[in-house]
Amino acid sequence: MPIEPPANTVGAWLSIVKGLAETELLELPAASVEMRVEAAFQLGDLLATRANPEYKDNERALTVWWTLVTTFLLDDTQTAQLGVKGRYWIARTLLRYGVVKK
Repeated sequence: MPIEPPANTVGAWLSIVKGLAETELLELPAASVEMRVEAAFQLGDLLATRANPEYKDNERALTVWWTLVTTFLLDDTQTAQLGVKGRYWIARTLLRYGVVKK
């Protein structure tokens, strides 16, 4: 039987992000809202900052980030669930979105 990492650890975050599409990432009921927001930011950041220009995908990064914003910031129910960390990741998302869009 595999040992499950404790909640809110790097191992838990990696297990959530690994192999998931953007929409699945945002809809995981087992993960906290803040963890889903951070994971979506990190996925977009990974897409936008890949070292090899061949694999860099700014348009997909912008799509991931905009989905994050519309899901968690523009929905009052979801916004109410955001704590300090969630608001931090939303703010970083908006800043990175502006930089990449520019």
